[in-house]
Amino acid sequence: MIKLSSLIEKPNKLDECTIVGAKIEDDIILAKNRDRNYYPKIKVIHEIINDVEVAYMLDLDTDYSEGMNEFGIGIINATLQAEADEKAKSKKKSNVQSKDGFKVRHALGLDNVGDIIRSVVTFNGYSTGDNSLSGEPTALNGHTIVGTPRNIFFIENISNRPPIVKKMKKNKLIVRTNHGMVYTKAGYQQGIDRKSSVMRQLIAKKLMTKVHSPEDVLPTLNKKYEVPGWANPRRHNYKLWTSTQIMMNLSKKELNLVIDKDTEFLGIERRFESDYNAKIKINVEFEHE
Repeated sequence: MIKLSSLIEKPNKLDECTIVGAKIEDDIILAKNRDRNYYPKIKVIHEIINDVEVAYMLDLDTDYSEGMNEFGIGIINATLQAEADEKAKSKKKSNVQSKDGFKVRHALGLDNVGDIIRSVVTFNGYSTGDNSLSGEPTALNGHTIVGTPRNIFFIENISNRPPIVKKMKKNKLIVRTNHGMVYTKAGYQQGIDRKSSVMRQLIAKKLMTKVHSPEDVLPTLNKKYEVPGWANPRRHNYKLWTSTQIMMNLSKKELNLVIDKDTEFLGIERRFESDYNAKIKINVEFEHE
């Protein structure tokens, strides 16, 4: 594998998440509880990138995205830079956006899973301003799950070590939060933040073993269980809260989004002709309704 040599730009907004990849019934599912420390503005963008139909959630505050394409290939991510994000936030930098959204959108515009995984771990597509590319790898950091209608791949990547890419065994379950599994010194390492990351992973994994229908995934991850708010997969009563849930049924090519009452949803923006026969179905629900 290629050894990465640079860090992504650190955003000034704190990001913690619980991500899941699973085969449920005959469908491949990717799901995520997206936790924020601000009130995000969210859109769903449905467009064509490099002749590939894609649908993705877009955070207008940070430009972050994740979603799927017409081939049923989806991407979700959980950061391993949470402590760095927190330090950056404390400096109160303004107008600093993550570059990860562009990396995800670029990868979704590819038509096969091999090229998508290669893009995730070796991305070097930033323009230098003179119509050339920088050539410097700035891969997607953290835990990334890439799924297809048949398989799930998981990637663990930090700035100064080779990326780890594995294919999940059939009928297995993967849950990741904000601490390293292979690179154990990555992500949260101490205090309640570490406890939160470990407990969210354990609880979400236990809950998901009891889910037998794709329709039950997000409701299960959205319940408030009898544990402290910082340990719950659906975050509350802590410095972050679950602002959005996303679930992709890659086998059926469906993108599902659940919006929290404190998140501003600005609609679905379709960037193609009205007579285009879309392959991806989009469902949006509001948690408070």
